[in-house]
Amino acid sequence: MKRFAFVVLISLVALVPAAIAQPRYCPATGHFYEVVHVALNWADARAAAQASTFSGVAGDLVTITSAAEQAWFEAFMVAESPFEHVHAGGIQDPGGAEPGGGWGWATGEEWGFTAWYSGEPNQYNGTNEDTMFIFAGVHAGGGKWADGPESQSRHYAIEYDPTVPVERSTWSGIKALYK
Repeated sequence: MKRFAFVVLISLVALVPAAIAQPRYCPATGHFYEVVHVALNWADARAAAQASTFSGVAGDLVTITSAAEQAWFEAFMVAESPFEHVHAGGIQDPGGAEPGGGWGWATGEEWGFTAWYSGEPNQYNGTNEDTMFIFAGVHAGGGKWADGPESQSRHYAIEYDPTVPVERSTWSGIKALYK
């Protein structure tokens, strides 16, 4: 009887979902970050990120604006997404010179610092690659950036910036970049 009870208990424990990971804090920015392990195209990932909040703080796809943030994020990717590339908040103006012109952050933040993987952005095989993703942690370019098609389904990384109010426009930031 004890063996039966033990087997039932172990079976029930296996059915309980693992604890949901909490966003992690980056001291270099004062922001929180998380990887969502659900594959969506870029636009859907952005909408899902913007619909997310953490402690009353609005989320958006991750934007990396400094070397310190990049270094932290590379280590974060090894721990949180070792095998899956993730969507990030970089987007290319449709009128930008290919492959490297017209890039900006969908949030409207200043685009200055970059951490493209060697040979990126590249419009691989002539594909229209207008959105940015970040290579999985164990990839040779772990944590570095690449361009990819908007339609490609990937996991996504959310950044929670406590200085940004919960109410924000979804596409006005992108439009403002290219006026």
